[in-house]
Amino acid sequence: MQTIAYTLPEYKIVRSLKGVGDKLAPRLIAEIGDVRKLTSAKALNAYAGNYTPPYKSGQIEGNRRHISKRGSASLRKVGYEVMMALKITKPTEDKMLFMNL
Repeated sequence: MQTIAYTLPEYKIVRSLKGVGDKLAPRLIAEIGDVRKLTSAKALNAYAGNYTPPYKSGQIEGNRRHISKRGSASLRKVGYEVMMALKITKPTEDKMLFMNL
């Protein structure tokens, strides 16, 4: 799988993301598939099922919700592994991202 991923044009882009190494890059490419179908980061989150659907019932409007989990469970797992790799390495370029990890 890694040898095939090396030949793909997306490999260099995905590999340049922080937290994505030689093992996670092919998995991320395989799970996302054709990136042209996703128009934004918000669309990628929705595809993975990492978004919180709105909750309205009568006059109650909830804002503390769980993720929907309607998307790709495998993509969520790869995303979790990327975040864990970032948490371990803690790059210093973006301190705001890591203040709450």
